[in-house]
Amino acid sequence: MSMKLSWCLGVGTVLVSILLLSAEGQAAFDLRITEIWSGQDGPDLSPDWAEVTNVGNMAWTTADGDLYVEDDSGNGGASGLEILVQGISSIGPGEVAIILMEGEALDAGDFKFYWDLVKEPDLSLSLIGYAAGSGIGLGGGGDTVNLFLGDARIHLDSEGYDDAPSGISWDVGLQAYSAAGNASGAMLLAESETGFGDNIASPGMTSVPEPTTMLLIGIGVAGLLVGRRRK
Repeated sequence: MSMKLSWCLGVGTVLVSILLLSAEGQAAFDLRITEIWSGQDGPDLSPDWAEVTNVGNMAWTTADGDLYVEDDSGNGGASGLEILVQGISSIGPGEVAIILMEGEALDAGDFKFYWDLVKEPDLSLSLIGYAAGSGIGLGGGGDTVNLFLGDARIHLDSEGYDDAPSGISWDVGLQAYSAAGNASGAMLLAESETGFGDNIASPGMTSVPEPTTMLLIGIGVAGLLVGRRRK
């Protein structure tokens, strides 16, 4: 084996080892607000909702602390007005959950029923929770969703939007209001299918790669480095 090849193999091995150690040593859940729907003109299809994606490399479970939500009145800090999220006990790495603001258990079933009418094969709507209470409805003229963890109300994330068009969600990743067929796979749920106004959103869709995918990408990069050095 040449010295160059031996060196490259060594570099590749070190890189993969670093990736593995990093994945193990920094294992944590990371819950982010990735989409917000603030309602529509006339009767609403569903309560206002926020989509939460776990971009970390381990699952969140209720053993880590319950989730709470609040709108902008908290300004990112706990105010005592936070509402407990019910109906979701865990969110795995790469998984997406929907939280219905001022919702109830029956609303979760209705939400799934309606969006299943237009869902794509990779749309996941298995995790639908609700925050039963008042004071956290989202305003069409702009508002913010705050996500908290546990009795200490650890502030996990905060995302806001400006004046919202009727029945169209705010896509946090794209920093734009949803359009059918956009990069997030937003869909049109037409009034003709539900009896409510048109709705455009991408609930359950996410482009966030799972940690294992990122690890494989890293291993692939290491392999490319070795392959180039062999030439």
